[in-house]
Amino acid sequence: MSPEPPKNPHVVLGHPGASYSTNPAHERGEGEPARLIAVAPYYTIENKGTTPVREVDTGIDSRDGSVSHQFTAFHAPAIGSGEPPVPVRNVGSIPAEMLAGIPEIAHVSAFLWWTSFEDENGRLWKATYDPRTRKHTYRLIEQPSPRGQPQLDARLRKTDKTSYVMDIENTGEVPIEQVEVVLPPEAFNWHLLTDGLASYPIRLLEPGDKQTAPVAVTMGPHASVEVTLRGLVAGKPYERRRTVSVIGA
Repeated sequence: MSPEPPKNPHVVLGHPGASYSTNPAHERGEGEPARLIAVAPYYTIENKGTTPVREVDTGIDSRDGSVSHQFTAFHAPAIGSGEPPVPVRNVGSIPAEMLAGIPEIAHVSAFLWWTSFEDENGRLWKATYDPRTRKHTYRLIEQPSPRGQPQLDARLRKTDKTSYVMDIENTGEVPIEQVEVVLPPEAFNWHLLTDGLASYPIRLLEPGDKQTAPVAVTMGPHASVEVTLRGLVAGKPYERRRTVSVIGA
């Protein structure tokens, strides 16, 4: 008997709007329709499910699936269950090559709008909203690491009003040695305090093992940072990047 497929989390996009501009009338030939030159969208992403989702990104696809664009100015490290809708704004224009041939009236409906995210079990999903039908479809993109594959994870937790710790965990299926967390150079207001660990780099994390280190986050521009998790698997280098944030911790 085949196992039941995983149930998709209930993450939805609000119907998109956009401010847009067209080429000036004096630049058009006689009878030539207006041509879109910029479309700056705005919409929301909401988690209506019962569990949190992580690593939330968003973008658009062409309707024939030949072109995809991610709005890289937006990233939400996590959206909790029942939290207010998260606004997607100030993400720039849809690329000019995707606007070619799109009539002014279809500046939103010509595209499929999507968000990708991880569920609580580490599965990567893509939710796609069609503004013509006003319906969502869901697709499982990636399962968690299969047996025998390495996977390190990092999560930030608040321990009191102004204090945080980072959980460094082996969520894969193989031991990982010499584990360390590398903060990016621009995160000068973040400090991982490793003095309390038995060793650092962490000598060994077996599957399911977790170690916790305090994190000092001082005043500065970065509420979220992308850390690099490094280690050795059977003597070979392993590396994975994860985003951690004081927002929602």
